[in-house]
Amino acid sequence: MPKHGTLSNQLENAILYSPKIGFTGTDNFQYISFDRNLAQSKIATVFITVKN
Repeated sequence: MPKHGTLSNQLENAILYSPKIGFTGTDNFQYISFDRNLAQSKIATVFITVKN
């Protein structure tokens, strides 16, 4: 989970990041995905820069 915001599931294969009120800077989170055969991916890290 990100330290400075929240994540929510959107449409298939989409995630919405919402920063905490007043936060600017860099945040990140990690995730793992699965294919149709339930084979697991490697861990992916997403970095987000929040600007005013």
